[in-house]
Order: sequence, then C-alpha cells, then structure tokens
Amino acid sequence: MLLLAVFAGVRFSAPAQSTDFGNLFCAARMVLDGRGNQIYHAELQRQYQVRTIGGFGTLYAHPPFEAALFISIAWLPLKH
Repeated sequence: MLLLAVFAGVRFSAPAQSTDFGNLFCAARMVLDGRGNQIYHAELQRQYQVRTIGGFGTLYAHPPFEAALFISIAWLPLKH
C-alpha cells in the first residue's frame, strides 16, 4: 500500500501543463463560461491555460464531447 501511495504521489504530482488533463480542464472551463463554441480557438485556449493552470500546456484537440465529460469538476479549482 505504501508503494502504491508513493507511486500515485509521484505520478500525479506532475504539473498540469505537461499532461492532457490541463487542456481538458481548460476546455471544460470554457464551456462553463459560455465559450464552448470557441474551444478550438488557440489564443483563447492559451488565455484560459494561463488563468487556470498557470502556464501554457498542449492545446485542446479532442472531440467536443470530451470537454463535456469534465464539466462536473471544472467548477472546482485545479488543485482540488
């Protein structure tokens, strides 16, 4: 159990900028803010990334329904 906890702590402590989670989270935030029709707009994505995850990550390039899957947690601060 201890090894599993250590692995999870190391694995999931990576910055959001270096994972897909950051761009999915930002896309969901855009949908919550009424900007779902602009989730593929690169400059707007970068603005949301700076505001939400504190830097630039990969751009959102997933199907739109994936952003909808994250809406249930997008209202939380990223650290939660």
